[in-house]
Amino acid sequence: MGALPVPRFSPEDYLEFDRRSEQKFEYLDGVIIAMAGGSPRHGMLAMRAAVLMGPAILANGCQPFSSDVRVLLDAKRAYAYPDFSAVCGTVECTVEYSETAWDTIANPSLIVEVLSASTATYDTGAKASLYHSISSLQDLLLIHQEPVWIEHHSRESANSWRIDVIQDRTATIHLRSLNYTLSVADIYSGAADISSQSPHE
Repeated sequence: MGALPVPRFSPEDYLEFDRRSEQKFEYLDGVIIAMAGGSPRHGMLAMRAAVLMGPAILANGCQPFSSDVRVLLDAKRAYAYPDFSAVCGTVECTVEYSETAWDTIANPSLIVEVLSASTATYDTGAKASLYHSISSLQDLLLIHQEPVWIEHHSRESANSWRIDVIQDRTATIHLRSLNYTLSVADIYSGAADISSQSPHE
C-alpha cells in the first residue's frame, strides 16, 4: 500500500490556521510544518547569540525580534519562525489575508537559526535558499548544537551569497548587517554542560 498523499494548503489557509493556533507552524510549498519544542541547549544557544548581538543591534538603531514573530520568505511559498531576527531600518510588516493582523515581518536584515537534528537538512537546504530570496537580508547564521559548527551566509550582491563554515572555537564572525564581530567561543560557552536532547528533536 502506497504512502498517503501529504495534504496541501494555500498560504491563506495556512495563515488563518496559524493565527488561530496556540502552537507555531511554518509553511513551505503548501505543507504546514509544526514547530517542535527545543532542547535546553537549543534555547541557550539562541539566547546567547541574541544577548551577545543585542548591544550592536541597539547601537545601530535596529530592532530585535524573538522566535514568536513570523517572517515572510516568499508570499506564495514559505513562512518561518526563526529563533532570532533583527531589522535595521523601518520595520515592514505584512497584513496578508487579514485586514488587521500586521503580524509578519517582511524585511529582516539578520536571521539566526539554531539547528535541530530533525530539521537540520531542511534548515541548511531549502529553507536557507528561501532566506536568500529576502532582498533585505544581509546575514544568516545557522548554528549547530554540537559539535561547534556555524554556517555564516553573508550577502555579497543582490544575487550572490558567501557561505563560510566555522568549526574553530577561537574564530570570529563579522556580521555586516551590524558591523559587529561575534566570538564563536562566546556563543558556545557553557553549552557542553547542557543537554541537547529533547523529546521533540
